[in-house]
Amino acid sequence: MLESAYPRVIPGPPRPSRVLTPSGLVRQAGRERHVVPGGGAVLLTVGQGDRITIANDEGAQVCELVAADLNGRVDAGILGVAANSTAEGLKALAGEGVGRLRQGLARRQIDLAKAGAVRLFDLTTPAKTVETFAVARDGFLVIAAPGAAMRPEAQDTSTPLTVQVTRANPGLRATFDLPDPLADPLQDIRVKSATARAYHVKAGEFIQIIDVDGRQMTDFQCFSARKLDAGLQRPLDVTTS
Repeated sequence: MLESAYPRVIPGPPRPSRVLTPSGLVRQAGRERHVVPGGGAVLLTVGQGDRITIANDEGAQVCELVAADLNGRVDAGILGVAANSTAEGLKALAGEGVGRLRQGLARRQIDLAKAGAVRLFDLTTPAKTVETFAVARDGFLVIAAPGAAMRPEAQDTSTPLTVQVTRANPGLRATFDLPDPLADPLQDIRVKSATARAYHVKAGEFIQIIDVDGRQMTDFQCFSARKLDAGLQRPLDVTTS
């Protein structure tokens, strides 16, 4: 039986509620979390001493790793292991319209035609299976979760992988790496905190705004050059991020 018919009351004035943050999502210095979507890939810059942990979230998802040095030469030895695959899955992804991945590989002079990949997991891999690697030298790492379109009678749909990167020298990475631009930039402007910059754009050009370190609101004002020449200041004021 209940000891009392009334709920327990905390005496005193009202107390403010606490902000509850899941412990697994707390940002820690030197640790990064990346999600590789099923049928996709990510390209990371890695340094000597970094530790790479790859989790097969739902199981049965193949993973391909291609490591290259800073000159673009593919070498699985950067991860301390030997290549056991020719990266056919990653080659298929790069050839099926993953444009930003293809551009990123080209900028780093990584040739997948000569790639020797490290293939992890298979269709029998249980969910939450984890593999860990230690980076021996500075370079680049491509992590792919390849997979073809699932046939109606099959059960081999592509699923995501979660990658945890523990940096050996987090102090050397004061800011996040910028993503590759969507196209060859005509202007590359860095707006420092608490400042503003003005620049001229032409009709038909695109503007890509990147929040480098996160949590930075960006006020974007654009003016018609023709109206400014006529003395009319009528901006479009939009908070972009």
